[in-house]
Amino acid sequence: FARLGQYYCLSRLLEICLLILMAATAAQQEPKKAFYKCTDLTPDLCDLDVEQGSVMVRGIPVVYWQYTSDKSHQSSSSLLPIIAIHGGPSFTHHYMLPLQQQACRGRPIVFYDQAGCGASLPKNTTHFKLDDYPWLLDPNYYAQDELPALLQHFGWTKDGSFHIIANSWGTMLTQLYAIAANTDHQEVLPASMVLSGPLSDSVAYIQAQWDPVDGNLGTLPTYIQSRIHALQDAQAWDSSEYQALDAVLTTHFTLRTAPAPDCWKASEEGVNLDVYSAMQGPSEFGMAGVLGDFNTTSQLPSIRQPVLLTHGRYDTMRPSIVQTIQDQLPHVERVMLLRSGHVSMIDEAGLMNDYVADFFERVENGHFRGKQVQNTTMTASIDVLQESFLNKFLSRSVMFLSTTLLLALGIGYLFGNRQQSRRQQYELVA
Repeated sequence: FARLGQYYCLSRLLEICLLILMAATAAQQEPKKAFYKCTDLTPDLCDLDVEQGSVMVRGIPVVYWQYTSDKSHQSSSSLLPIIAIHGGPSFTHHYMLPLQQQACRGRPIVFYDQAGCGASLPKNTTHFKLDDYPWLLDPNYYAQDELPALLQHFGWTKDGSFHIIANSWGTMLTQLYAIAANTDHQEVLPASMVLSGPLSDSVAYIQAQWDPVDGNLGTLPTYIQSRIHALQDAQAWDSSEYQALDAVLTTHFTLRTAPAPDCWKASEEGVNLDVYSAMQGPSEFGMAGVLGDFNTTSQLPSIRQPVLLTHGRYDTMRPSIVQTIQDQLPHVERVMLLRSGHVSMIDEAGLMNDYVADFFERVENGHFRGKQVQNTTMTASIDVLQESFLNKFLSRSVMFLSTTLLLALGIGYLFGNRQQSRRQQYELVA
């Protein structure tokens, strides 16, 4: 009986240890909950209807979500719909969801996951193999196959029947689409485009980041710069130091809303790292993959539609990169958001939605300002962003000058009366 008791105690001890191990494993696997929700940081949201569907493109279901409100359902509404194109590559649509506020203003907006990431994975596939889908590394697939298939699905087959909002890598494939549509006329032309955090030249983009005066990386402390270069030379992408640097610098230049909200975390969880690494390259501080020699700059003048360029003050896309695109586009406006990194739709969700809505409304009403001079330096601080500030400054300046003048007149009047009184008193004494 003593031996049986020992066996029983030992078995109970093993059972307890197993339970502890299972609990610890579950705790490690449980995803960290985001402190912030994108629905909370996006102002003026309303109850929206969401329709989910998919379009089969080369054997992969490309999943989309269409957001509409009562305003966009009204038959009297003539506002054009929007298709939103996420970045990455292969980063999923979730981080762009603050732009769903456009549906509350009466515009249907469609988000989708590009093939290979998020919900847009091949059916009956337990493990995604990139070798089976080599076209996912071809930028033209996204611009000439995937996007046109979605537009066809929604019946947006007439020129000027929709708008595009794109961010980062999404601006690159949008340029490819718009250039082809304007030159060979085989694709449907959008009414306008918003390119957020745009680039047209990968080599210039990396060089601009390391610029010692205006670059985001080039203005870091020299020791940190040297550590980044050393890690890149050693290809130590998986090192804890590299991961720590990447995490910190992301909060400086990519997403300044930190800790990251739920929609950003959802995109991180849905990213296809195989596609991302092959397209972008293994380093966050360079571009050595398929997109390493991407350059559409010389072809941008062929885009005849109105374009709004938006970028953050702390954006990875430095002002010189955005300026290059602005100089080449015939019909363009530009806005800098002063508190944003690369993801303005999260960092300044309300302001970004306001600019987008205002731009689309003016385009449709024929009030697009655009640029008159090729080398204009129009930025938000001059054009749109600080317009209200300038008005307030001017009005306050006028009020200050008026008040100062009145005060001076009042002092002069009192001083004059006092002097006159003194003269009268002197005359009486004399």
